[in-house]
Amino acid sequence: MSVQTAEKEAMAITPALILAMMILGWISVALAMLWGMLRIARRHHPPRPATQPSIRRHLHAGSHRVSAHLDAGGAFSSIKP
Repeated sequence: MSVQTAEKEAMAITPALILAMMILGWISVALAMLWGMLRIARRHHPPRPATQPSIRRHLHAGSHRVSAHLDAGGAFSSIKP
C-alpha cells in the first residue's frame, strides 16, 4: 500500500459522518432561525409594565356558577323556582 492510498483512506468521508454533518447542519440552521424570530418578537413587542390584577376579573369569575337541585321526586332541575 502506498502513501497516497493510505492518505485517501484516512480522509474518506463515511456515510455515517455525512449523515451526522447533515443533522448538525440542520439543527444549527433551525436554532439560528429560532433565535432570529425570538429577537424580532422581543424587539416588536416591548414588555408591558406590571399591573395589579383587577378586582372586576375576580367578581366576574363567580358569575358563571351553575346551581342544580333535585326535586322531592328525584327529578333533576337546573332552574330555581
